[in-house]
Amino acid sequence: MVDTGGIIPGSEDPLNKKVWGQAFQAIQEADAILCVLDGQTGITPVDQALVEALRKTKKPKFFVVNKIDAAAHEKNTADFTRLGLDPLIPVSAEHGYRIADLLEVLRTAFQAAPVSPAP
Repeated sequence: MVDTGGIIPGSEDPLNKKVWGQAFQAIQEADAILCVLDGQTGITPVDQALVEALRKTKKPKFFVVNKIDAAAHEKNTADFTRLGLDPLIPVSAEHGYRIADLLEVLRTAFQAAPVSPAP
């Protein structure tokens, strides 16, 4: 499992360039991708660029909208549905909201997937 830093496409900041490069290296090496988006910020140009890049891979992808602290905040996921993301799972990492739902989606997907030997 690899947790990449936040990415800003097109930034000339040397640290950001390294983070962006590391994120795309992780995508290349991954068996599956869990993309975490910010439900309070909404869709950003960074999100759109990342989603477009992820569409090019045939790897299993799971899209999580974080910072959805309660059922009342789930309306914040509506913006993300227009990107055609599936599955789109609203959660709050801080408060544990719907984490069990996320884990169930992952468990079901990985249970159905063939196991490849560790390198």
